[in-house]
Amino acid sequence: MFERGNFGNGILLADNGYALTKYCITPILTVQTPAENLFNESQIRTRNPIERTFGVWKRRFPILAVCIRLQVWKTQALIVATAILHKIAVIEKDIVLLNLSADLEAAVNYVNNVADDGVVNRPQNNNIRNPYIQYFQNLI
Repeated sequence: MFERGNFGNGILLADNGYALTKYCITPILTVQTPAENLFNESQIRTRNPIERTFGVWKRRFPILAVCIRLQVWKTQALIVATAILHKIAVIEKDIVLLNLSADLEAAVNYVNNVADDGVVNRPQNNNIRNPYIQYFQNLI
């Protein structure tokens, strides 16, 4: 749907496991300027709450963390059912505690220190990221 333009200028934030595209923005592997560092930190901090939510959800329902070998319709039902049960657990305050600040700091440090040759076929075209990096450059 993003490729068809159904979301206008909307973007997805992703980690470096995904390809950089005009609508899927990943962190910079080799940070060279303070603005790029701010971009990376902001990108990671923005992504972090949903990453934590998925982590808690997968800890609560380990089947989500492994290969699910069911028919598609059963997999969809499983995901919806666990999402509902997860929401009930959150409402009932039955949550898994995480060390949020340490996890976030580790993620920022990891992304800022990954070598370019550690990722295969992942273009690092900052032209896609330039409007965002320019925003942070204006803050410095």
